[in-house]
Amino acid sequence: MEVMTRTLLDPARNRRLAYLLTPLVLGPVWFTALVTGWSLTVGLAVTPLVIPMLIVMAFMTRGFAAVEATLARILLDVPVPAPMPRPTRPGFWGWFRGQFGPSFWRAQAYLLIRCFAGFPIAIAVLTALAVAFGTLVWPAWVPFVHGGTNIGFWRPHTFLQ
Repeated sequence: MEVMTRTLLDPARNRRLAYLLTPLVLGPVWFTALVTGWSLTVGLAVTPLVIPMLIVMAFMTRGFAAVEATLARILLDVPVPAPMPRPTRPGFWGWFRGQFGPSFWRAQAYLLIRCFAGFPIAIAVLTALAVAFGTLVWPAWVPFVHGGTNIGFWRPHTFLQ
């Protein structure tokens, strides 16, 4: 019993489970923001408004990646630096080009991977936790089910008899 209690109350394990479950909330946010941002950017490509939209995309992506880096630092104890823009040349266009370096594209790829791979993994982890919890409390609710329950090969009416 002590091993089970120690395992269930282990803060490192609970932080790692929380990290695996964060794509349930953040994955749709990242996906919606990236798809909307790139759709607006492509839609505005023939206008001068594409420049501000690209700047918004650069800062938005960098901010989202900073949130993910903070989550990794807090929940996984991994020293992940936030993505930084490339060193820039003087002038606006030099600064603008520096915003879209390799770190920008890596951050975009990571956010998309976190959406498409992280969300199904989070669903699987949540399902496994729910099944485990249901299995633990099964003996408590079987006597209250009318006619017992059917496990497949065994049909207990109660665990108390």
